[in-house]
Amino acid sequence: SQIWKIPAEGGAAAQVTRGGGEYAAESWDGSYLYYTKSFLRAGIWRVPVEGGAETEVFSGPIGGKNWALSTSGVYYFTRTVRGRLREYAILHLDLESGRVTELSRKEGPIEFQSGLAVSRDEQWILHRENPLPTSELMLVENFR
Repeated sequence: SQIWKIPAEGGAAAQVTRGGGEYAAESWDGSYLYYTKSFLRAGIWRVPVEGGAETEVFSGPIGGKNWALSTSGVYYFTRTVRGRLREYAILHLDLESGRVTELSRKEGPIEFQSGLAVSRDEQWILHRENPLPTSELMLVENFR
């Protein structure tokens, strides 16, 4: 997969990534495109919007759509699965210092879904979670 850009008013498409790219977000100043490579290859890369060499920004456990770019850095979640018990953490990567700060941790029979959004003022983080499905077996005697 590669990432392409096309003018909103129409015109020719231009390829932005050369070494693979899936989920992308443009920096707030419009100078860089931040993106992941695939669900199987963790990390965030960036490339100048006008073209140029790609740079790996973070090699940590970020992949797919489980992150959101903000003015201060990248918000993302991680997941640990142990049977029906799942543990999720929401973290913030400061792009200037490279420091990672844990903001929230939750444990239980839940499933976080892909996708994360952060308000422009960084006061709110939106994510989606679903309770894991449950079922019950019942024995009915003398059923006809």
